[in-house]
Amino acid sequence: MMIPKSKTINKKLKHTNRRNKRNNRKLNKTRKHIIHKLSPITPNFEEKNLCCAIRFYDNFNEMIKQFQKSKKYVEAILVSSKPNQEVMLGNPNATLYTKEFLKFYPDNKFAQYLQSINNKELGTNIGFSRDDAKNLAKWVLDPKIKTKIVIFDWDGTLSAVEGVMLPPTKELTIEMCNKGITFTEMALYCAGSKNRLEGLQNMFNFLHEKGVEVFILTNNPVAACDWRKLDDPSIGDYSRRNFYKLAKQFIPQLKMQNLLCGFETNGFKPDTFNNNKRLREVYARIQHWHFQNSAST
Repeated sequence: MMIPKSKTINKKLKHTNRRNKRNNRKLNKTRKHIIHKLSPITPNFEEKNLCCAIRFYDNFNEMIKQFQKSKKYVEAILVSSKPNQEVMLGNPNATLYTKEFLKFYPDNKFAQYLQSINNKELGTNIGFSRDDAKNLAKWVLDPKIKTKIVIFDWDGTLSAVEGVMLPPTKELTIEMCNKGITFTEMALYCAGSKNRLEGLQNMFNFLHEKGVEVFILTNNPVAACDWRKLDDPSIGDYSRRNFYKLAKQFIPQLKMQNLLCGFETNGFKPDTFNNNKRLREVYARIQHWHFQNSAST
């Protein structure tokens, strides 16, 4: 007869269903455990407002395009590459910068030294301006964005000049100090004027007070972490630390690990950005926020 067989099948099905329910309960518990463990580093997909934001400033349009193509959620802002106004008064002949600077600051020993070796600057720019600083301050004061990061190029952006001359070794650093050349004088030369240097210092103090993280991302090889890979006699084991000391004249709170060198990624700054854990993690949160909001619309 067929009835006993049907009863047997029903019993087996009931047993299978009970077993599946037990397995599902175990699976759900496992999932909850995994989610609980990941929760400290998992972005909050329910955030109504953009919780993180990153800005990048550079005076080269090519660098801005790099970020626009590769890191579209970083706000890349082009600063002015027009001839410097502080020293050059709009004169495009950058080779005269050292001579003109000494007219304003004749006692600057760094400029005196550069003049003695007939230094010729390659470029002098307006760079990061007062208007840029005002715009940045408005962004910083936006209460909706909790985590803010600002990344600055160096040459032609924070510094008014393109390039920087620094002693590459301990011996040459000592020699520079013996000549009375200070990093303060070097910073003044790079900034273009006392007013601009003090204005930048005040701005960075303001950023620090508001909890804004600051990075420098430069393609200048003097900032490279491993100078031995460069095969350049003008760069040595003291180049990076001296560049850091110079940069701290602008940004007193700058951390060494926040000094990034795009030269190490063949000048492609978004790759240098990716290599930094902090920037990578914050950018991932921004990506998740945009993905969540685009998916819900």
